[in-house]
Amino acid sequence: MIFVVGGGFGLYGHVAALAEEGADVATLSRYRPIAVERPELASLIDRIRWIDDLDAAIAEADMVVLARNPVENALLARKLADAGTGGQLIIEKPLAATPGEARALEEYLAARGRAWATPYILLDCDWSAALRSRLKAGAIATLRWSHEQSPRVRAWKADPGQGGGALAFYFIHCVALAEATMPGATLRWEHRSEEGVDHLSLIASDTHATLDLSFTLGAPAAFSLTVGAETLLRAPTPFGAIPRSGEQDPRIPTLQRFYRSLKRQADPQPRAFHSAIIRHWAAMAGDSTNA
Repeated sequence: MIFVVGGGFGLYGHVAALAEEGADVATLSRYRPIAVERPELASLIDRIRWIDDLDAAIAEADMVVLARNPVENALLARKLADAGTGGQLIIEKPLAATPGEARALEEYLAARGRAWATPYILLDCDWSAALRSRLKAGAIATLRWSHEQSPRVRAWKADPGQGGGALAFYFIHCVALAEATMPGATLRWEHRSEEGVDHLSLIASDTHATLDLSFTLGAPAAFSLTVGAETLLRAPTPFGAIPRSGEQDPRIPTLQRFYRSLKRQADPQPRAFHSAIIRHWAAMAGDSTNA
């Protein structure tokens, strides 16, 4: 059984993706009223196990998905590691509230032999396989992404000290993409803010390929990916269109690919991958003690 903790994207993202795939998925009963209010989840409600007791569910689970905020996720991950329960851990990004806390959690889990993975879902988009292939062949790729954050977003998502903000909550996906597609590449980055708009850029380059990534938080939604003169995708988001109320979240297919990858590979995200992401995050955040 896969148990998901989190009534936001945990519910309409992870639970929905797993239920659609026919997985034995469960979550807390207190999230059920939230699901009932979402029309896109109506057909899935009876495919989900609704459980009252968090500890009992974790004791039964073969996998636990932690999709609360970074502070709570890190605390629960440590608790499960100490208790030896919950099976494989799936921990939403960022791994913890700060790079230093993420490094400490990584080491804590490793010391206790706990397997874990993070859904950096740019790696599982429709276009990601083509991008990997082109970069291996020596391409120059350019990714441009902008997002206008809702004023109703939860407070922690806007606070870099709690794992939010343009770098930790959004651009870390681009950092993971660079590390996954061009491991060991030379990285150059810039982070600046102008009139309430955050701009982040990262260029990964090696002897034969270049990946040029940029993200803007505070601008109208737009995404484009080009390789040479060819456009692989141009859409409002990396996942396609922005869904209207009552429509399925467009990230669900990418989450489903992520979970399939866990079945295909014994270790789809080795520790070196996570360590590199935390190191780059620390360096970009100006945290020299963890860079």
